[in-house]
Amino acid sequence: MSKLRGNRGLNRITRLLGLGTVCLALANCANGNISSRVVPNSVRVITAADTKYVADTNDQGAVVGRRPPGCPRSFCGCEASLYLFGHIRPELNLASNWKNKFQRTSPAPGMAAVRNHHVMVLMSHVGDSNWLVHDGNSGTSSTREHVRSISGYIVVNPQGHLTEAMAK
Repeated sequence: MSKLRGNRGLNRITRLLGLGTVCLALANCANGNISSRVVPNSVRVITAADTKYVADTNDQGAVVGRRPPGCPRSFCGCEASLYLFGHIRPELNLASNWKNKFQRTSPAPGMAAVRNHHVMVLMSHVGDSNWLVHDGNSGTSSTREHVRSISGYIVVNPQGHLTEAMAK
């Protein structure tokens, strides 16, 4: 390697290595080598090292996709249903429907965090109220996996029993 030009060059190399690790992990996921989704009743736990790679790629987390075909312009609910159920559930496109249709619960991997106009899927607890989340429509029509605080969010269990409103 040539001269690193002090800390600036070293920081750039560190960021590129972190991004390369994320790209390799995503390529493995695409090939079926690693699960990139939260599987209900699974025992897969995302480690602090996984969280570090996502946080280190840039300040906004790792972009893992764009608006999926068939999803509306505001697509956080649509993306969350694709992520959790494997298909679009049109009744869940509206974020507020998540809190009306599913029972409230405690934060855990695979649960959904909902507030007015936004929903995201909890992947792994980082600390305090911070979680690594799968976040559709997190800005610039991107889907990111990044660390977010769930303070102010209602947590619901999309895998649990439907509330009476959904059953009707």
